[in-house]
Amino acid sequence: MKLKEGLVIRQLGSQYIVVATGMLTKTFDSALRFNEVGADIFNLLTKDTTKKKMIKELKKKYNVSDEEIEENIEAFLNLLRGYNLLDE
Repeated sequence: MKLKEGLVIRQLGSQYIVVATGMLTKTFDSALRFNEVGADIFNLLTKDTTKKKMIKELKKKYNVSDEEIEENIEAFLNLLRGYNLLDE
């Protein structure tokens, strides 16, 4: 799975804002706001990846259980799916 082309992320203080650019603005004209964990998941999705790979990478940075990481990833993926921003 991977993010659709045309999404960009910017940091504003402790928050991260994601907006669409180019052709993607025709189907997504909003902005999404994330914390650092969301930004890390977003960045992992800029390249084709799997949930298992994302869990492994986030486990290196955050001292939480695999289950908690997986719950965060799944919630994030569901958000992106709701806006049709994910290529699976």
